[in-house]
Amino acid sequence: MTNVIKVASCISVSFALLLLVDGAKGQLAGCQGVINVQDQSDISQLGGCTSFTGTIAITGTNLRSLSIPKIQTLHGTFTVQNNLSLVSLSLPDLKSASNLVFAQNKALSAIDVPGLKTVTTFNVNSAPSLRVLSFPAGLNSIENFELSDTAIGLMKGIDASRVGSLLLSRNENLKSLTLPNLLSAESLEMIGNGRGNFQFEANNLNSLGQGNFKNLASTALPSLNKVTSGLSYTENSFTTLSLPKLSEVGSTLTISSNPQLKSTSFPELSHIGEDLIIGNNQNLVTIDGFDKLDQIEGKAQLSGDFSTTLFPSLDTVGRGLNVESSSSSIRCNGFDKLRVGGAKVNNVDCSLSAGKKDPSSMQENKTNSNDDSNKAKSTNNSTISDTQEPASDNKQDVHSEAKQQQHDAHIMNGANKNYLFEHVKMIFGVFVALCSLELALVL
Repeated sequence: MTNVIKVASCISVSFALLLLVDGAKGQLAGCQGVINVQDQSDISQLGGCTSFTGTIAITGTNLRSLSIPKIQTLHGTFTVQNNLSLVSLSLPDLKSASNLVFAQNKALSAIDVPGLKTVTTFNVNSAPSLRVLSFPAGLNSIENFELSDTAIGLMKGIDASRVGSLLLSRNENLKSLTLPNLLSAESLEMIGNGRGNFQFEANNLNSLGQGNFKNLASTALPSLNKVTSGLSYTENSFTTLSLPKLSEVGSTLTISSNPQLKSTSFPELSHIGEDLIIGNNQNLVTIDGFDKLDQIEGKAQLSGDFSTTLFPSLDTVGRGLNVESSSSSIRCNGFDKLRVGGAKVNNVDCSLSAGKKDPSSMQENKTNSNDDSNKAKSTNNSTISDTQEPASDNKQDVHSEAKQQQHDAHIMNGANKNYLFEHVKMIFGVFVALCSLELALVL
């Protein structure tokens, strides 16, 4: 009787291990890989997963709504694309994600991510029915954020202190965006939002890689100190442009085709790494507000209807100065210290143009500068450009290495899970063998 009990116990343990093996196998398979969703039932492949690694694609379906509960972390890509009937999508438990992409979903009016705090890439484009986008938990970590061609009129909950790239373009109902917590950004692009009435504020932004601002009614960046690449303001409707703390622009500063602009103020700006381009600002009659600017490494191109230019501290222009105005009372002063390409300039040649000219079409140099010095400076610039290329390559290498490490981590994670599965299976085999031996002894 005792032996029978032992055999029964052994069989029970083996059966339990079998269930464990099957469960583990199902769980491991369901929490990584590729899932193509066509209806709500396909979400069952996720089982009870709270974390998923791989790709979830919701493409070209007839779904009207979709909810994906339980998932808290997404490693990989989550794509929702070309779903013409999809009205709402909910990820109620999601807290962190690598890549969330929503594209060409014409009827989509609600993206529900109440718990999302961290995302690498968040991309919404061609969503003409989407009017509100909010992050109730506070989106405090963003690498790349893009919002294009939507009907969004209200966006809130972006609390990040740093962003990689932030692009807002052609969102006709979006009238304003305020980012009070933003301290640094690699790229900010605001283009064609709010039908030209868009207002942007980032009052604590200190450092910026590059900025492109177009079709704005107002902008406020009172704390911005340094721009490492280029900064451009074109086709805006504001009357004043002021960056009170900006001290350096690493590449080109462009202020062009702003028809209502009347004044500029850059009181701390001392250095421009490439060109200064100011042109076709019809109401800008005096170009001033650059009291400390002493060095422009590239060209200075000034054109428009202005009558006065004031650059009291400008000492060096690397590759030429061009001043052209359609005003009959043009006066060039404030260039007393100026050297162009290393050569002292005694008189700046201010040309009276017959009409407005695009700054990009102007000649490089209309001053009596030293040609050899210009060539030397140009050669030096080329050398600097050449030495900067490896740095870009290094960034790409570091980025590729990071992606490879992430990929390797995912593979290692899968390998560990497979090892666990094989280990449990081996234990199951041992128990079955022992049970068989026990049964043989009883018989």
